[in-house]
Amino acid sequence: MNNIAEKFADFYAPEVKIYINGRKLSSLGINVSEVKIEQILDGADSFSFTVPQALDEEFNPRFPDIFQFGNKVEIYIGYRDRLFPAITGIINSVSWVLTEGNYMDITVEGYDYLFLLMKKEKYRSWNNKKDSEVVKEILQKYPFKKLNIEDTRIRHPHIRQEGETDFHFIKRLAKRNGFEYLVEGETFYFRPPAVDRKPAFSLTFGKELFSFNPQFNIAQQVSEVQVIGWDPKSKKEIKGIAKKGDEDKIERKGETGADLIRSILKEEVVHQVRAPVYSIEEAERLAKSILNELSYGLIKGECKSFGLPGLRPGQVIELKGLGKIFSRRYYVEKVTHDIGENGYETNFSVRGNTYYGSI
Repeated sequence: MNNIAEKFADFYAPEVKIYINGRKLSSLGINVSEVKIEQILDGADSFSFTVPQALDEEFNPRFPDIFQFGNKVEIYIGYRDRLFPAITGIINSVSWVLTEGNYMDITVEGYDYLFLLMKKEKYRSWNNKKDSEVVKEILQKYPFKKLNIEDTRIRHPHIRQEGETDFHFIKRLAKRNGFEYLVEGETFYFRPPAVDRKPAFSLTFGKELFSFNPQFNIAQQVSEVQVIGWDPKSKKEIKGIAKKGDEDKIERKGETGADLIRSILKEEVVHQVRAPVYSIEEAERLAKSILNELSYGLIKGECKSFGLPGLRPGQVIELKGLGKIFSRRYYVEKVTHDIGENGYETNFSVRGNTYYGSI
């Protein structure tokens, strides 16, 4: 039995605890089944679970006021007495299923607090602000208990939100800084991808890791990105460049997509973008962000494992037992936790931007 199995009680006896408005469902005599939690980078995490026989023979709710729209939901998952927070959010959907005996099951669904940022398009502007300052100001009105917002450093003369929801506006600001954003519990993160962190898990194929389906794709790979803008004061072109070697590598060893495409075509492959940038620093940052985004398309993989309650998007994971090409570090993009009659499994998507060996 390895360290991961020891940490998670040898993957026996998976357990779920759900609280709604601070009240534990099991303490109210409410059982749940088929719990699913989907977590994703740069998007709203979601949850769903089924409550058997939620209505009586007269079709009256057995648990009035519990599953109301907007109620706060907290879900913890794990094994035996070792549980991890998986999601905090609100109910936004309830559906019914008629079963034998005229009893009703209901399926309750919802999203984390990012859902609240998606509901209203806004027009407003800021002067002489950093993107990180604007993000922090926007999020003050939402129910996050903690904001972990890293400094974007560049101060912009003008920042405009033009008919965008707060969600899509923050997404745009994140992209131009090469940042990612995500929610863990009631904490909002706005930060560069944490590709240089130690792996959160090390999984071995045939042990904790059931399957791994990777794809290599060089279709979008380039060796250089140029961002071109215009300075109205000096009447001069602004150009920012990011090129091969500027990528934030998830795995230090190996070649990048830029190396591969350049070796195939025997010349530089340049991707040009025109954007409203105000300085060379801003143009260079956007160019690097675009180069990184394209480079992450080099390797994508779909994985299935034992239930891993601590696994989340935005973590580095190490996969072993897959030979020279595939045994390496990857960055986690999406995680789905499924707990039901068949036990607890975790499906997750990973990405990488270097490789070595022959395919």
